[in-house]
Amino acid sequence: MSLTNKLASSYAAAVKLSEKYESKHWKIINQPKRDYFFQSLNDDFSKIENFRSNKFLSEGLDDAVDRKFIPDVFFKLGEMHGFEKILQYMQSKNIGNSEHSIKIFEKYIEIPIDPWARIVTSE
Repeated sequence: MSLTNKLASSYAAAVKLSEKYESKHWKIINQPKRDYFFQSLNDDFSKIENFRSNKFLSEGLDDAVDRKFIPDVFFKLGEMHGFEKILQYMQSKNIGNSEHSIKIFEKYIEIPIDPWARIVTSE
């Protein structure tokens, strides 16, 4: 199966899940962006490599936590759960070239989950 077909198949599976679990509000906000993005891939498929670089598809997710808190959250989680364990869950590549990722110990950390940031900012 070609990369294009794998991506299309993956997207189709994700759509089924999002229809089941995605809120109506979230769908109204994001569906037009998704449609536009995937249509634009017909013109230039290389855009898939940078789908997060301009926050086009990831706005409100990648930037849900202020980037300045990411290192603090990483170190706090490392203290709480062990650095080796935390590093296991981090990515070796910056998938989608997110401008919000930070490279720590040769891994990329992204904390788009607000409660994690509250661990650090509430103290």
